[in-house]
Amino acid sequence: MRYEIEMSDSDGKACRVKLLLPFATNHTLLTNSNWHVKDEGFLKFRLGGCVGYRINGIYSPGNLQLCVG
Repeated sequence: MRYEIEMSDSDGKACRVKLLLPFATNHTLLTNSNWHVKDEGFLKFRLGGCVGYRINGIYSPGNLQLCVG
């Protein structure tokens, strides 16, 4: 599934990121997902994969780690 999100910091700077995630987002791995920045200059890295993770044993689609390398 394709998503476009906006990320911002405490100074109000923001950028848009495109995500491509598997249909079952709780199975998101580096090998079946990717992300890339649409607005240059905000993040140090421009693209990579995603990993979903749990907080207190609960998975939420919003719990994604953007990975590179």
